[in-house]
Amino acid sequence: MYIGFKDEILLKQAPNCFYFYFGKQSYSFSTEINETAFQIIKLLNGQFTINEIIENLSIRYNEPSKAVREKVLNFINSIAALIDYSEHRLKNKVINSGSNEYYTPHFAIIELTHNCPLRCKHCFLNAGLGETADFNKLKTVIQKMIKFGIVNIQLTGGEPFVYSEIEEIIDMLIAAKISISITTSGFVFNPKVKRIIDKLVDKKTLIQVSLDGLKNTHDEIRQVKGTYKKVLEFIKYCVEKKLTVAIATTIIDQEYEEVFQLSKILRDIGVRQHRIGSIIELGRSKENNIKTVNVEKIVSNLKKELETETFIVQTQENINPCKECNCGSGFKIIKMSPNFDINPCIISDTIIGNLNIDDWQEIFKRNSNVFSSLKRPFRDSICIDCDKKEQCNNCMAQGVAQYQNTGECAWYEKYYKPAILSFDKDLYYERA
Repeated sequence: MYIGFKDEILLKQAPNCFYFYFGKQSYSFSTEINETAFQIIKLLNGQFTINEIIENLSIRYNEPSKAVREKVLNFINSIAALIDYSEHRLKNKVINSGSNEYYTPHFAIIELTHNCPLRCKHCFLNAGLGETADFNKLKTVIQKMIKFGIVNIQLTGGEPFVYSEIEEIIDMLIAAKISISITTSGFVFNPKVKRIIDKLVDKKTLIQVSLDGLKNTHDEIRQVKGTYKKVLEFIKYCVEKKLTVAIATTIIDQEYEEVFQLSKILRDIGVRQHRIGSIIELGRSKENNIKTVNVEKIVSNLKKELETETFIVQTQENINPCKECNCGSGFKIIKMSPNFDINPCIISDTIIGNLNIDDWQEIFKRNSNVFSSLKRPFRDSICIDCDKKEQCNNCMAQGVAQYQNTGECAWYEKYYKPAILSFDKDLYYERA
């Protein structure tokens, strides 16, 4: 009997590790696997019988067939729900990507446009009227992203729902089994947006909506009256459709009691996550002299008072404060702007390539190993004496922003700047 997978699965190589992605509607599940499991899965392509797989691996590892048989059968039994058998060869449903020499990202954040109907006081992009991604170029780029192992794509802006071809992009991602997340103000809520939301039902989708306070506070921050009411309508519609909804609240100077009341409202209408974050001092927040505040105490109190099994309160980035390792910026995670600049993450200004002139593979061949070994600003070591450590909160993009704003940052000088300049001083730069 020939053996293979019922649905398409993705195998991805990275330096010193392997990943296995699977799921019916999308690559909803993933796990890190060892080299033996990687080789077994590669052979579960519908073209071999179990005996042929065992013989192949016995030769590869120079082990007795009996020992190999036991390992192979145990592994196949562990993923039995995914496996198909036939007397005839099956269609190959194993997709291979990645490289053992350099990292390629799992997660891409795509800024479809910098246009936005709102003028939020703290927007680090200064979004409003801005660039919009060329649709035909964007389709080609997304196809290449998928080919090289992107399994999760976040669509953002500006406001992603003002991008005229967003529905076509979402159709493309659904067909490719990509897990989709959308970050939105919730302000654009029309029949087309409802149709898009309906398409995402039963898909692995996260909708993150920005909501910074109750009616007066939110409308004042967003600088458009009626925003709060429209956003709540959007949130309730997504919840009714049983999509996973997360709310992002940026703390500027709101009183704790207001944030508490907002969080309680969100919990009661069925929101799954409330993400509390601080601003990054770039763009409009810098122009308006809005400063970063530490949100850990707010998050801690909300967790104690409001969290349930179905409602989670967390920081927006949810960075583990106990590790100096990179969060994934620049090698597991990338952001692409409407002009096809590639940045290490959504709030980083560092440009590591541009897909109008650079090949996707070449960008990561030349820089992913630099970012994978780059330490982030850790407040209990190099940043211990810095009065900005609570604002940075171990985030590299915040560290870069602090350096841009003040010209001083021990982490930037010791780790970040030497790492990027030692690689290619003309390639990496921060926007003025």
